Amino acid sequence: MILNGRSINKSKMSVKILETEFKEYLTAIDYSMEQPVEYNYNLLGQPASFGKGNVSATGTLSFIDAGVQKLNALAVANGFESYLDLGSVLDLNITVEYEDGAGIVYTDLLNGVHFTNYTRGMNGTDTTFSRDLNITVGKILLDYKG
Repeated sequence: MILNGRSINKSKMSVKILETEFKEYLTAIDYSMEQPVEYNYNLLGQPASFGKGNVSATGTLSFIDAGVQKLNALAVANGFESYLDLGSVLDLNITVEYEDGAGIVYTDLLNGVHFTNYTRGMNGTDTTFSRDLNITVGKILLDYKG
């Protein structure tokens, strides 16, 4: 499993959506926050101050096709038309728990997740289909101690 560009042992991690484990269906997870900075210049053309824009958080969940089917079935079982509707009505949270090489366990909490779109393709060199689900996130809490 690839988590934010690092290889993580799946047996030492957990990914839960609606309290349901999905780690066996994921091949990669990537999420990040960004806050643009804009510099204000004085009359000499030198930076005098700066302003910060809004914080935005986005990510991608790379599922094998069976994982998307499970996510869709979970959404339907909870009264939604498909997984794309989950974040529009429900305050959807995704919990990512993982252990680093030194045995320290981290928990990242993705709050207010919305599935925005997906791409579908082949999963590496094998013949299974995979989907990359793009998400927007209201807030990412890194190393959450809840």
